[in-house]
Order: sequence, then C-alpha cells, then structure tokens
Amino acid sequence: MIIVLFKAIATTTYVMTILKVVRNLVNDTMTTTGLSLINTASSLGTIVMQNVGGIVVEATALRTFYLILAGIMILILALTACLKVGNSKKVFE
Repeated sequence: MIIVLFKAIATTTYVMTILKVVRNLVNDTMTTTGLSLINTASSLGTIVMQNVGGIVVEATALRTFYLILAGIMILILALTACLKVGNSKKVFE
C-alpha cells in the first residue's frame, strides 16, 4: 500500500514538473505538442532501457544493474541542478 502511495506521489510530481517546464519553454499554442513529444520520448526511453537492462543483467549481476541505474539517476539530478527554467507563467492560466 505504501509503495502505491509513493508511486502516485512521484507520478503526480513528475507530471506537474513536466507541465511547468513545457508551459515556460514552449508557446501557448504548442503546449500539447510539447507534452506529447515528452511522453513519446519517455516511452521510447523505457523501451531502450528495458532492452539495455536485460543485456546488462544477463552479462553481469542484478546488483551491477542497480548500481548503473543509481549512477544514471545521480547524473540526471546533477544536470537538473544546472537547469534554469523561467517562472514567467503559471501552470493553469
């Protein structure tokens, strides 16, 4: 039950963050297109990571795969810290 709660919170936070970034970076008329492109890239990334993950797990141990994923997440968090997004628009205008 707790995992479902955390998953819901993480998903909602992700969607609201993506919506905020897209609203600030893209013209108002292209917001839906921007969100669609992000969802498409996310889906394709999932497909690629599942295939790469399968190859890594078969070649090494599951622990190594989790360490690689942790490294990728740390890299993404470091890159996110450098990302500056304007705060000129509200999400629901």
